[in-house]
Amino acid sequence: MKGFLECLKKEYIAVFGNGYVARDELIYLKLRDVHVDCFIVSGDYEHPSSLYGIPIFDISSYPYDREKTVVVIGRDRLNWIETKILLNSNGFNNVYGGITQMPIKEISHDDIKIAKRIYKASAFSEIKDEFGSNRDVVRICIYSVTSQQKFHNIIMDWKSQYIEHITAGAINCKEINTSYRDDIGDNISEKNRYYNELTAAYWISKNDVQNEWIGLCHYSRVFELSDDDIANIGSYGVDAYIPMPYKWEWDIESSFWLSMPNNKRWIKEALNKLDPECLKYVDEFFSDKFFVHCNMVICKREIFIDLYQWMFRILDYLETKLIAEKMLTDRAMGYLGEMLSNIYWLKQKENISLCLVPLIDLF
Repeated sequence: MKGFLECLKKEYIAVFGNGYVARDELIYLKLRDVHVDCFIVSGDYEHPSSLYGIPIFDISSYPYDREKTVVVIGRDRLNWIETKILLNSNGFNNVYGGITQMPIKEISHDDIKIAKRIYKASAFSEIKDEFGSNRDVVRICIYSVTSQQKFHNIIMDWKSQYIEHITAGAINCKEINTSYRDDIGDNISEKNRYYNELTAAYWISKNDVQNEWIGLCHYSRVFELSDDDIANIGSYGVDAYIPMPYKWEWDIESSFWLSMPNNKRWIKEALNKLDPECLKYVDEFFSDKFFVHCNMVICKREIFIDLYQWMFRILDYLETKLIAEKMLTDRAMGYLGEMLSNIYWLKQKENISLCLVPLIDLF
């Protein structure tokens, strides 16, 4: 797969735009030792002559050879198509979307086929049609994680007999109105600042002893499943349901390099010590564009336990590593957990029957 930096092998490098997204693209490129010659703007409004010491040119007065120029779009993804049309119509044919923008949530039919192949998974719409409603009743609970009561209250109207709310980081909350909290019994609630929803996942893996199937979702997003779908969850020949992957413009290693430049090195070091057989999946994951986000899952109990026992063994090592390197920042362990869950599913795809399910953003 052609990486982002490989696409920049032209004589001139320009960033289109002069706002905060263009700034982030400049930072990314400079950190990767890529020289940016200039910024380009449309000329529809007044602009300074330079930004961070780099000249800004109207698209109409660009001074360099346009065929020898690569343009990186430094605008919000929603404006990429119109920007590319504008640049193409002005003679710029080597145009690429920026590296720092969020991934595409609604992936194409062809991309779904690719994602299914990567994870050896089915899509829920397919298996639902295949199996129909052949109810195999199981004990199931899907835990919806919240850490801020004001947000939790927003979704109390989201009704499902299978969803129970759990407060993550409960040890630091003054008011708790959820059914469950992550600071009772075996817990890491005090680490919520770094682990986010994973403090709830840890608690569930250690303290839920009654359910045959266990799920994890967020206060702000849930699986696109009806209660009838969930009631039949054990009837579809599937072991685990995971979110439909998002697709990034570039490979995962490039996409996360600006915010977490050491993540691949850290994960490789940890797995080399703790699970060397997983190392081959690290390169597979980081070289691809597809990413299962959000640490969300619905699966058989034994898989849930195995996933989080494996993950927290590695996260314990990584937490010590990040503290030693003075790199333990807010949410860092939650993000690393997301990456590890992807590696886990790649590792287990021959042993676990996976199903990809779209997500619903509640707000």
